[in-house]
Amino acid sequence: MAYIFSFGEHYPEQTVRTMPVDCMFLETDDSPVDIEEVLHRVARTRGTDVEELRQAIRENIQKVFLGVKSCIFRERVVLFVAHGIERQ
Repeated sequence: MAYIFSFGEHYPEQTVRTMPVDCMFLETDDSPVDIEEVLHRVARTRGTDVEELRQAIRENIQKVFLGVKSCIFRERVVLFVAHGIERQ
């Protein structure tokens, strides 16, 4: 993984379709849209299963933030460090 692109409410569909999934983050910065909606829209655009995309994004976050476990939770990505301290 040499680069990461983060996609939110508005994204170029062709780019999202062809972007390697291991180079993607999803976000909701400056948008009222829920992260679950972004996840479902991107999965539909890519023709991918939602849970497979969720897992891929989770793995990307773990790769970038070494030693950090993550999960997609409602409006934002919630990161949990190995010691159980929550960051949002």
